[in-house]
Amino acid sequence: MTTSLSGGHTEKKERNDMASEEKGQMKEGETYPLILLYEPILPGHMSIYVTVLNIIQCIALAFILNEFNLIITGQKEFVWILPLRSAIALLIILVIWHSYVTESFYLWPIGWADTIIPFFIGIAECMVVFFVKPDAQKNNITFGFFVLFISFVQILGAMAYYNALYKRNNKETQKLYRSVYSMVPNFSENLLKILNDFDSKNIIVLLVCALVSFVFACLAVQYKSFLEIVFFLIFITEIIIWKAMLDLPRFLRKDKQVGPYFSEKEAVR
Repeated sequence: MTTSLSGGHTEKKERNDMASEEKGQMKEGETYPLILLYEPILPGHMSIYVTVLNIIQCIALAFILNEFNLIITGQKEFVWILPLRSAIALLIILVIWHSYVTESFYLWPIGWADTIIPFFIGIAECMVVFFVKPDAQKNNITFGFFVLFISFVQILGAMAYYNALYKRNNKETQKLYRSVYSMVPNFSENLLKILNDFDSKNIIVLLVCALVSFVFACLAVQYKSFLEIVFFLIFITEIIIWKAMLDLPRFLRKDKQVGPYFSEKEAVR
């Protein structure tokens, strides 16, 4: 009787495992060490990438701090527009740094596009900061270029995600992921699927945001000071919604197929 019950349980487990495998879900009892899930795919690449990114971001941040230093030392007059533009510029720096650091865990063999895009993003960031300073005589020009370069940053961001989408569909990258997560084949396959979905959604969001920024750049021709406040509110809202929907760590954990691997409680069931 005991043997019969044991055999029935084994057959049921095998059927469940086969069904899970067909759906690409984790099998019953399947687990993966959490410490390995939090390790980057290419640690050496990530270390170099983040170091260079830190330098680029610090340069842009230094320009913002310099503007406030000039005001504090009395070399420039304080204008209410400055905090709004500075907050936007600072938020751009923080979001780019956070996105690159969290998403660099799932890298690929780095090519020229991975070198060029971050540096151009850095240049566009610096140009945004250069136009943080308002000018009573030329606010239409400074606001127009300020918003225009923000749209360039957003377009370059979309290009970065397109590059990620392209690289992760490369056979070499797919082979790399299967090798890294060889203990759990289902995980590597599902991880690539969810990352492709993540990249595609980010491309759409950033292109829409770039379009909004470009519209404000055009409106700067007929500059009114209230445009500064309206753009500030819209930009903050965009960032909040974007990162609420598409923050990679949260995006992975919410996924039905990949998320359970990040939970010891759910993985060992």
